[in-house]
Amino acid sequence: VLMANRQTVGGYPRMGEVASVDLPLLAQLPPRDTVRFEPITLESSQKLYIQRERELALTRESLRQRMRTCEHSPT
Repeated sequence: VLMANRQTVGGYPRMGEVASVDLPLLAQLPPRDTVRFEPITLESSQKLYIQRERELALTRESLRQRMRTCEHSPT
């Protein structure tokens, strides 16, 4: 799998592309770890991305609320 530090020129076959929603997970795998690819449609990839963005937005909001609670609690 070629990531951000891949070759700058072509000449190698492209068998597929990793959905952008999964790139952070792929980047964190240790060397020689097993990876399984499965075909998905562009529409499915976009839905997964939107779902992940919503989950991240909910997590951020939850953290903001907790930080506000901590700021207002007596120490």
